[in-house]
Amino acid sequence: MSTSLNQSAQPTIGRIIELLEEINGLDLSPPDRNQPLEDQKKQYEIKKRIVKDKIKRLEIYVDILETINQKWLDLIRQTTKATKKEEE
Repeated sequence: MSTSLNQSAQPTIGRIIELLEEINGLDLSPPDRNQPLEDQKKQYEIKKRIVKDKIKRLEIYVDILETINQKWLDLIRQTTKATKKEEE
């Protein structure tokens, strides 16, 4: 069971690492102030959309890892109960 939990977490961990690398490579610098305001606004909106997408993906991955973590905690509780029963 523990091996399958580890294996199920690995793809998500890999996706998080890839996502963080993508985020690290984002150009979030402000647009050129010499551009028309409408162009600046469009650039801000595009960057805002990209950031929201990255946040959403990160939240999904965190939810997956939280589920796996809960399964770990459940497994630990079951193992602890079984060990205590054996000791009695």
